[in-house]
Amino acid sequence: MKRVGEIKSRRERAFFKNRMAVSREKQRAHRKKSLEAAKASTVLHEPMVVESPTSTKVQEKIKIPTKSRSALIQGEGRSMGMDID
Repeated sequence: MKRVGEIKSRRERAFFKNRMAVSREKQRAHRKKSLEAAKASTVLHEPMVVESPTSTKVQEKIKIPTKSRSALIQGEGRSMGMDID
């Protein structure tokens, strides 16, 4: 019985290997076809150069008021001292 099982499993493997070989060929052909189609559909364009009438724009810096950050904490009527944890 053991030998019969070995022969049966070997035949099954051979059958599926031959069966899937055809499938692999079809799959490779399909992948190659879809890859070529993707390459053909991809068209690269050069970016357009647009010149504005005022090509020499001067950028101005905008000053934004910020609060000064200090490690000193103002006391109630006392002078400022360091914060101690």
